[in-house]
Amino acid sequence: MEEPGIEKLKGVGEKRKRQLERLGIKSIKDLFYYFPRDYLDLRRAEKINAIKSGFVVIKAKVISVDQRRSFRRYGFTITSALLADETGSIEAVWFNQPYMQNVLRPTGEYIFYGKAKIIRGGAWQLQSPKLEKNSTILPVYRETSKLTSKYIASLIKQARPAVGQIKDFLPQEIRLNYNQIPLQKALWAIHFPSNIYELEKARERLAFDELLNLFWGYIKHAQKAKKSNSLSISTNVNLLKTFVSSLPFKLTNDQRIAAWRIIKKMNKKEPLNALLNGDVGSGKTIVALIVSLAVVDNGYNAVWLAPTTVLAKQHYDTILSIVAKKANTKLVTAVQAKNKKREKKSNSKGSIIVGTHAVLHRESELGEIGLLVVDEEHRFGVEQRGQLLRRNNKLSPHLLSMTATPIPRSLAMMLGGMVELINIKEKPLNRQKIITKVVDGAHIESAYDIIKKELEKGHQAFIIAPAIDKSEASLKKSLAEVTAQLQKSVLKKYKTGVIHGKMKDTEKQKTMKQMNEREISILVATSVVEVGIDIANATVIMIENAEYFGLAQLHQLRGRVGRSSYQSYCLLVSSPEMENTQIARQRLEILEKTNNGFEIAQKDLELRGPGAISGLEQSGFITLKIASLFDEELIAKAKKAAEELYNTKQEAQ
Repeated sequence: MEEPGIEKLKGVGEKRKRQLERLGIKSIKDLFYYFPRDYLDLRRAEKINAIKSGFVVIKAKVISVDQRRSFRRYGFTITSALLADETGSIEAVWFNQPYMQNVLRPTGEYIFYGKAKIIRGGAWQLQSPKLEKNSTILPVYRETSKLTSKYIASLIKQARPAVGQIKDFLPQEIRLNYNQIPLQKALWAIHFPSNIYELEKARERLAFDELLNLFWGYIKHAQKAKKSNSLSISTNVNLLKTFVSSLPFKLTNDQRIAAWRIIKKMNKKEPLNALLNGDVGSGKTIVALIVSLAVVDNGYNAVWLAPTTVLAKQHYDTILSIVAKKANTKLVTAVQAKNKKREKKSNSKGSIIVGTHAVLHRESELGEIGLLVVDEEHRFGVEQRGQLLRRNNKLSPHLLSMTATPIPRSLAMMLGGMVELINIKEKPLNRQKIITKVVDGAHIESAYDIIKKELEKGHQAFIIAPAIDKSEASLKKSLAEVTAQLQKSVLKKYKTGVIHGKMKDTEKQKTMKQMNEREISILVATSVVEVGIDIANATVIMIENAEYFGLAQLHQLRGRVGRSSYQSYCLLVSSPEMENTQIARQRLEILEKTNNGFEIAQKDLELRGPGAISGLEQSGFITLKIASLFDEELIAKAKKAAEELYNTKQEAQ
């Protein structure tokens, strides 16, 4: 049965439908699964005489309402109201919102919430506060300039009858055994809870579902792997020892152990399914390369999947520079697919094939795949990887996924037996801790001075902008603004390049080539450089409007520097206009204090609190919107429930 489309709701025409689809909302079911990012508890109102600067919630009566036109701006109205409770009174003002005069009823009592500040004369004032008639827990959604949080909430209220039509996939026996509420109840309460207990039970049920589905995917994959045979990879120890000793750097113990564990697993007939987990800069790529050489030596091909052309090209160049004549190497991207393919041949038996999604359309050239290496594995879906793993080969390839997303110890323990989880904790030798500083946007010249000192040493810099175009968000700096600002600064004499996601792949490659060959000193980019970009000569990265990025993303971006023995710097520039300064500053200060990805992820979760979106993806089976990977108890329950459910279905067949 097809799910009812979002256009079935009143007021959702073609224009609104397109706007909602950009948020991933195509059906009414999608709407219910568009979880709030936060909540406002309007039940906890302050007394007027206890108001402090910042965000406040008060319950007050409207004493009087007045509206006047501004003398400074033609047609601009100012609506003011005197509000009072038993402890005192306060003025509220709304600028150019004339309809507020009709909304506010004299003697009417409302819940007002918004920003309070002291004006001239020392009096308190609420500026453009919002209001509700009743005390409630109000959901706050990720919104756009076209779709407000209030509008999204109104759509969900309108769709309430449809929530009862969403099927609960969890058998009642398992649901009751694990003390979970019905799905329909959870999907309503996550948006409009009557109390905190109801909200927590809703979050628990929806998180339980996500984790159960995650483990269900792993169990199915593991069981399927047991029934299939793989290519057995024999180990040429002398070849690998010779290769490792020829490297211009010394492997860490973690790298040695990781490579050897993977190779030993590939000796068996059961297909390897390993997840190589290591923080940014831990050296996962060289481990994958050692493993790939073992596969090539056996006469099979090792296929590397990268999420972007830029990263694929970098892997290709890195492999060429390291393996030289030890392995045939081929690059397959959308660009290479259109032009004459580039190959580097040797006398080796197999090949290392590096590519993007374009590899999926060039199967005839892939030969017999012994190993599939998936870099930044969360960027690929199961079907994309499965297309290569389900080829007509009689024997299944081994699978090695790589991620820089720190996996909590609790989840790692639970995955035992389902996925071969291999952690790299050590950083390569001679790497210095990246010095991270939070810089007030009003004093950005101090950041430029640090960059200038590094450029004078012959090093290079990244400058990250949160938006390509100014239209994307009113307060976010665009690439053009950042570039223009540089031309007025002490950095104007240095050559600058620009890279972003809307550029053609050929243009991106050209820019990265210039950066690699030191033809440009400063690369101004969006978060397109977040993963994989390795410029050893880059020693400083400055991130504009840093508060708009997630902590995990900032940590990834910071990992673009510090990839050599040089002292490196990360400069987090906050917006002067930033309103929620306390929370934003707290988040950024975490990065000042630690370079540990796991600690950062944990602190981020603590700060975001109830209603926050985790935004983590694990192994492509599911996007975790609400589950916490730090909840050991719920993870254990979900894993056990997944095993019970799987066994029950197997017995029924």
